[in-house]
Parts: sequence; C-alpha cells; structure tokens
Amino acid sequence: MRAGTLRHQITVQAYGVNAANAYGELTENYDAGILRWASIKPLSGIERDRAMGVVGEVSHKIVIRSHGADECNPEDRIPFDSRTFNVVSVLNPKEIGERLEILAKELV
Repeated sequence: MRAGTLRHQITVQAYGVNAANAYGELTENYDAGILRWASIKPLSGIERDRAMGVVGEVSHKIVIRSHGADECNPEDRIPFDSRTFNVVSVLNPKEIGERLEILAKELV
C-alpha cells in the first residue's frame, strides 16, 4: 500500500454504552476515537450497486492501514471535516492484515 494515497486524517470513534441523561433518556455515546491516515473515495455506480447488494446502503469506501483486531466495527462512526460517516462493513482484503476497507454511509 502506498502511503501517498492515505492523505486524509480521520478519527474512528467506537460506539459506547448508552448513557441516561438528566431526563432518563438514553443517548448515543462515542469514545474520543483513534486517529488514522486514510483514503476516502465516493463509490461509482457499479461499485455502489455491488456493495449495496452485499451490505445495504453504502456511499463511500474508506481505506486505512490495519493496526490490529477490532480496530473498526460496523457500530462505529467516522467524522471527517464537517461530514460524518457511519460504518456499514469492514473488510480485510486478502486476509493479510495490511489494510482495512471500510464501506460507509455518509449522514446527511
């Protein structure tokens, strides 16, 4: 994997346990997250159709270097600039642990 393609700095935020606020309502809770260099690409029509057939609605593919197990899960989210991506699926191409391909949906 060429380092030059990983030009965006992102934070992978893990989904935490729901906490009750002052009114007793459960709120979504995410940890501070881990900082990673990544490539973020919108999926083309054909790639998007293939990905949606496998995992549901997907708008982007995010690629990061793998640094160990449980680094990213489908419950996590990735804020980037003023945008936020929900992780839909995490793939380990060729099962060699070199990189993770994250299929994500951009929140609008």
